[in-house]
Amino acid sequence: MNVVPPVAEGPEKSVLSGLLRDEKMLARGKAEGLVEEHFGIPAHAKFFRYLGERVAAGKELDLVSVVTDLQASGAIEELGGPGAIAGIYTYAPNTAHWEAHVEILRDFLARRRALAAALAIAEQTGNADGAALTVALREATESTSAALSERSGLIPAGEAVGALIAQMMESASKGSMPGLTTGMDPLDAATGGMRPGELWVMAAEPSCGKSVAMLQAVAAALKGERRVLVISLEMDAAAVVSRIASCTARVPYEIFTRPQGIARGMLSRAQRALEEISQSALTIHDGGGLTLERITGIARAESDRHGGLDLVVIDYLQLVESARRRRDETREQEVAAVSRGLKALAKSLKCPVLTASQLNDQGKLRESRAIGQDADVVLYLEEDGIRAAKMRNGERGTVFPLFLNGRLQRFEGRQAAS
Repeated sequence: MNVVPPVAEGPEKSVLSGLLRDEKMLARGKAEGLVEEHFGIPAHAKFFRYLGERVAAGKELDLVSVVTDLQASGAIEELGGPGAIAGIYTYAPNTAHWEAHVEILRDFLARRRALAAALAIAEQTGNADGAALTVALREATESTSAALSERSGLIPAGEAVGALIAQMMESASKGSMPGLTTGMDPLDAATGGMRPGELWVMAAEPSCGKSVAMLQAVAAALKGERRVLVISLEMDAAAVVSRIASCTARVPYEIFTRPQGIARGMLSRAQRALEEISQSALTIHDGGGLTLERITGIARAESDRHGGLDLVVIDYLQLVESARRRRDETREQEVAAVSRGLKALAKSLKCPVLTASQLNDQGKLRESRAIGQDADVVLYLEEDGIRAAKMRNGERGTVFPLFLNGRLQRFEGRQAAS
């Protein structure tokens, strides 16, 4: 039975590109357990070994020297030729997604090991038919994934400290926040932005700007050329885009709903904003009635397809259902399961997840207190500003002077919003 082992060509190229651009990444990769076996494409595995040998010999990893030496040794053709090496070098312009791509390589290595184990089981039992192979593959995958999960969950203190120092140095060198901007300066200054692995919740009564606040963060991320996934359970894709365009171009939202009689200059600004959005790294899923499991699958598939995501937005939490709801499970327990699932999604994708929650008649998070427990940041959109009900990296109870400007689909200071 001919079964092709799964490989992640894009992430493999991205990781190699990072190594070739910065030899310090090689030491970092080896410290994190990166080995030749993580590369499923033979030429990539050989190139990884060559880079390690070159650094060990005290040679630099500049592109010209690497290609020249490979040509002189006659080894360049088995790596795909000069064009392949140059293609790897230019594949990833920076190392922003390097960690996420290494994680994908680990995942694909686990899949290849599971497949090899399944094939071995099928061969030993003499049952190489599809049904037997499926059972064997499932058993091998479960055991391999469990072992991988146990190993990856253990982080020595030295490694944790090293990761923190690396984050601090990177932030200091760039003069930037550790997290992704929300598009609202006072919030960014207090929180440091939305960090990878964090769950943020915008909470408010109906029609108080929850979607506006989330899409303002999307607009800011797209301006920074980040990759964003929006899962809209309430609005269709056209409504999502029109709100982002209104926020980005600072044009009245009615331009997109009632364009008759609008000044030509204003229409031109709206058109430019739409053109920029069409060329951005934004993906929208506007199918309703999605379960937590389905949303998780969509986000992971999108992350695998593009080698990582910078932000996931889900509008909104109470519209997400759990496919595994038991007969005796209350709505509060179901919402709690969704909340935990979204936090787990943020950690697994290593990007912030931003969602919204309605408030009940008592002004509390609707249907489950677990939302506030799972979230890293909970922001209440109120008449006197945006209040931090929970903020891991800032002072709880802080009220930010930001107010809804519905006409421009954004939160601004009082003077700008009036």
